[in-house]
Amino acid sequence: MGSAILTEAIQGIAELINEKLLFEQHQTQDLLPLLALGSFAAAYGLSWLISFTFADDGHDQFFYLPKEHQFESKKHRLSKKDRLVVDMLSTHQDLSWVVTDPEMKDNEIVYASPGFCRFTGYSKKEIEGKNCRFLQGPKTDAKDVALIRNAIKHIKEASICLLNYRKDGTTFYNQFFLMPMYHETSGKCIYFLGVQVAVGSQEPGQEPSNPGWVYALCQKEVRS
Repeated sequence: MGSAILTEAIQGIAELINEKLLFEQHQTQDLLPLLALGSFAAAYGLSWLISFTFADDGHDQFFYLPKEHQFESKKHRLSKKDRLVVDMLSTHQDLSWVVTDPEMKDNEIVYASPGFCRFTGYSKKEIEGKNCRFLQGPKTDAKDVALIRNAIKHIKEASICLLNYRKDGTTFYNQFFLMPMYHETSGKCIYFLGVQVAVGSQEPGQEPSNPGWVYALCQKEVRS
């Protein structure tokens, strides 16, 4: 499966390179899917080429974060698309992301990546079991928070740039990506994935800076 996806992504990059006047003929927004494929190929390709190995049963596997730092679903299996996004995030130790459980009373965090802990300054014990609102502060815009709550309520993806706070009180603009994750067979939403990345401002159009957004988009592009 990995080689097929990688091949399609590389083909997309080749098309982009061959079109010398592409940026002059199209709006940047029109190029985002192809640019995302380029980012996907770089991340996925390096992980596949460098980390690829074979298990005893002949199935391909990847080297992930140490087992004690991996996310393991306790609600049966995730859909293939969601599993691949999580797997991609798990091959990079510095990426900041969490998984929450919408069936819990306050949609609490059930997993925080090592990168999230380092980025925010909180330990896993301080994070897991809490709602993500602890990253909010006095200058966080309530309208941005409402957009996230609305996406959770209606079980849909959202990409929002908002002001958040680290444990030491310093602020950062968080280009946040939210994605519902589904049960493999029932199709029920069993988790939400939240991926954080610091950006320099709150200007629009920064979605491609978030690897979660890129990986999710590429799954759609490869299947379209």
